[in-house]
Amino acid sequence: MPDYKTIQDLGLKGKRVLVRLDLNVPIKDGKIADYTRIDACLKTITYLVNNKAKTILMSHLGRPDGEKDPELSLKPVADSLSDKLSVKVKIAPDCIGQEVEEMVNNMKEENIILLENLRFHSGEEANDPEFVNRLARLADVYINDAFATAHRAHASTYGVPLKLFKENKDIAAGFLMDEELRTWKPILGAKGTGVAIIGGAKLKEKMKAVKELSKSFDRIIIGGVVANVFMKAAGYDISDSKYMEEDKDYTDDAKAILKKCKNIILPSEVVIATTDFKEKGKADPKQGLEKGTIAADTIPSSEDTNAIKEAAKIVWFGPLGIYEKGFKEGSLMIAGVLAETKGHAVIGGGDLAAAAKGVKAQVSTGGGASIQYITKGKLEALEALKGNRL
Repeated sequence: MPDYKTIQDLGLKGKRVLVRLDLNVPIKDGKIADYTRIDACLKTITYLVNNKAKTILMSHLGRPDGEKDPELSLKPVADSLSDKLSVKVKIAPDCIGQEVEEMVNNMKEENIILLENLRFHSGEEANDPEFVNRLARLADVYINDAFATAHRAHASTYGVPLKLFKENKDIAAGFLMDEELRTWKPILGAKGTGVAIIGGAKLKEKMKAVKELSKSFDRIIIGGVVANVFMKAAGYDISDSKYMEEDKDYTDDAKAILKKCKNIILPSEVVIATTDFKEKGKADPKQGLEKGTIAADTIPSSEDTNAIKEAAKIVWFGPLGIYEKGFKEGSLMIAGVLAETKGHAVIGGGDLAAAAKGVKAQVSTGGGASIQYITKGKLEALEALKGNRL
């Protein structure tokens, strides 16, 4: 039994239920480009409607830095939810304020309102007490179904549930949050050899993952832009391969990690391509890449694949190559090996879902939250759901 309440433990009829979701979806020209996060929360919303709750949804979108930005409005998300649920989802003009409170107070059972972008107010990320109070007054019940944001002590994920807990109001995990926590729990308790595979291009998140996971996993296999950074730090000539995120150069960080951690496996074979993504074959990166080329994919060695087969626990974050440009060989090799392992395997991040089809690994929606949970064993939002302050 979990040490937190779930949505199924609560009485919901006629209650104003404030639900934190992760609706931070890509929007281009006013249209949603990927519905994965929207689809993931439908089970919880449907359950609330079926149980005659008054459902108030909230989420952030992008990084508006505390300013209202029409380009980052959640209105397209409200429209999408209306279509998928076949129920009208009203978009509120803001997430706090008198007009919002009047909308909530006039709700009927089975009604749904989506609050406007939480990050239009700086108080969200600052966990500002006044912002917490104004959100909390909308709720009789609080549900967190945003696992991907569970490692943040923001107002909507941390301050609000703690305030409501203090007021003896019900707080609980939604279906997605509960499922994610159950997915990762066996990794926390698994005994035996551990292998972590870390790729992708989100360097701020993934560099931290390499450093933290190297403390508790026996072998760290790296790919993607992450591998580029470490190869450059090791003195390899990576030519035009990407090794920065925005203007941040992570090679000094990688040098420090390599000096301290001896279980990080540098690539022994990469697929090389031109800068316009035309494949030119494979090479040993130690020998240096030809001028004007990039490392487009990372091919795991036989030692890597054997280690995965024998491991008791395996976690995988991020593709090993430029997956969206067709460089999938390394990722598909890992997926194939996971099909043979007897260990407990979890894949973190929806971008690997395609590679994982048919593989006996569970797929998580969380990136940074997953990494923190399996390395620290705690999440700010989870502690708040238990009524614990950090």
